[in-house]
Amino acid sequence: IACEKLVVQADAASVLTVPGEEHKSVYCATVFGLDARGRSGIRPFLSQRLYTASAENMEDFSQRLKALCWRGGVRQAQAAFLGDGAHCLWKWAEKNLPTGTIFIQDYWHVCERLAGLSQVLFPDSWEMIFERWQGWLRGSKVGCLLRALRTLHARRRGEARAALAEAVTYLQNGRHRMDYVRYEKEGWLIGSGAVEGTCKHLVKSRFGLTGARWRRKNIHKVLALRLALFNHEWDQYWDNQYHQNQQAA
Repeated sequence: IACEKLVVQADAASVLTVPGEEHKSVYCATVFGLDARGRSGIRPFLSQRLYTASAENMEDFSQRLKALCWRGGVRQAQAAFLGDGAHCLWKWAEKNLPTGTIFIQDYWHVCERLAGLSQVLFPDSWEMIFERWQGWLRGSKVGCLLRALRTLHARRRGEARAALAEAVTYLQNGRHRMDYVRYEKEGWLIGSGAVEGTCKHLVKSRFGLTGARWRRKNIHKVLALRLALFNHEWDQYWDNQYHQNQQAA
């Protein structure tokens, strides 16, 4: 992908398995250039993007994601990594992506957490409280938000106090990835909708069919075919399989 600004997004989806086998998490990622974004009517789209996924483990996904980023041109472009807060993904990004990569915590996931917290604390007036908190978040005033939550934490007890402590920890750990004013000014996305769509279309639309249950050993086989299809490498994939079979024979 030839671009000046490259977006990397990663997440995970769950696949239901047969009785007796633990449900399986499938890690997914997509990369695309900011200039690949377009809009048809009210629907946004990406004219060019690449995908990877793993039904094995984080170690396997790590290698696949690194290869995807290099293939996408991360060494030549300014890169941004978007995620929803999963520690293993942030740890991977900070360790493997080039110096200068911008890390962005998905804005809408943070909002979802704040909305849930406001409903717990203020069931009769939560919309007003949430609107204030959301304004601070969107305006990169995470410090104001943290001060308000810490004040509430000192006054509350029981489950409300525990929920506030969890929210404060979440915001404190991710505040360096929540400078949304800067990100939007520089043209970056602040939502990870692209990888959520990847989880939906690459994984859920096939593995999540009504009533479907999978054996864990079969998930990666079908996933490989899905990736070949999504990356427009279907013919190349089967050509490679043919040559491997010929050599084995």
